[in-house]
Amino acid sequence: MSDTNLVIEIISATVTTVPTAKGSYQVCDLAYKNKTYQNKVEGKKLMSFAEKEAFDRLSKASLGDTFSIVRGKDDKGYWKWNSVTTGANTHPMSTYDQKQQAQVSPVKSTYETSEERALRQISIVKQSSIANAIKLHELNGTKKITVEEILATTQAFVNYVTGNDLISPKKDVIKVSNDFSDDDLEGI
Repeated sequence: MSDTNLVIEIISATVTTVPTAKGSYQVCDLAYKNKTYQNKVEGKKLMSFAEKEAFDRLSKASLGDTFSIVRGKDDKGYWKWNSVTTGANTHPMSTYDQKQQAQVSPVKSTYETSEERALRQISIVKQSSIANAIKLHELNGTKKITVEEILATTQAFVNYVTGNDLISPKKDVIKVSNDFSDDDLEGI
């Protein structure tokens, strides 16, 4: 028979009496956290006649009580709880608990701040305004356009969108041609 150790923390222990033809027996329905296996919540039914020592100790357990269990297989290959020791200091900290304790770090927010959000919005407006400034100069038929002219037109668009249009753009930078006839607009 091979033995293994198990450390459990009690969640609940409910004892019920089951009547039989010859009398009765008690069943302890146990819910617990398996501290040696990632705090997995497990359950076990202990019979008063089968695992007497485990039944006697665990049927009186309360929420949060910790026990060290030595379990092993009997002659028929069934797992039995052979001994129960009371106390939280009956085992070294499990590997899972050590890893969990080592991985605890303060939570950092991954959301952008209001300043970062504002900068991102301005970048989006600028990018859109550059594309629209180029398109405006194309529509006006500008053959040779400089970067400075595109950036000046872009800044005028950005100022307008952000409400900072107090500085009026140069009149010669942004001029819209009015050379369209009604025939040009029919296909639109």
